[in-house]
Amino acid sequence: NQSSIPVTGSFTAGTTVSSLLSVISTAGTPAPVAIKVTSGTLIGVNLYCNHTTLPRFLKVYNLGTAAVNSSVVPLFNVAVPPGTYRDVVLGGDGAAFTTAMSYLITSLATSTDTTAVGINDLFGVVTFV
Repeated sequence: NQSSIPVTGSFTAGTTVSSLLSVISTAGTPAPVAIKVTSGTLIGVNLYCNHTTLPRFLKVYNLGTAAVNSSVVPLFNVAVPPGTYRDVVLGGDGAAFTTAMSYLITSLATSTDTTAVGINDLFGVVTFV
């Protein structure tokens, strides 16, 4: 399920409403997934690589899903080693995305990689406002 689940949270001096999005890899050619279709702030990601021998990569874009392709460079790339967790908390007020937020899960670190991954190779949550 790729739907947002509203929760109440705080990451600055005031109380802010934030959301969580499930991140789950599917088999086949990676397809971009929308985190938020408008501008927003990414607070952090919590991921687990379920692959036993190879890392997986979560690439996050400041674009809508229709604009993501192999020639677009992600805003950042999170590497998750095999069989481990990776928690990335973006300090301060998080990372601002001026257009939209979307992600892609791939097998290789290069920014333009679109190598397929297996189902459930990488999963976790993205926290954003």
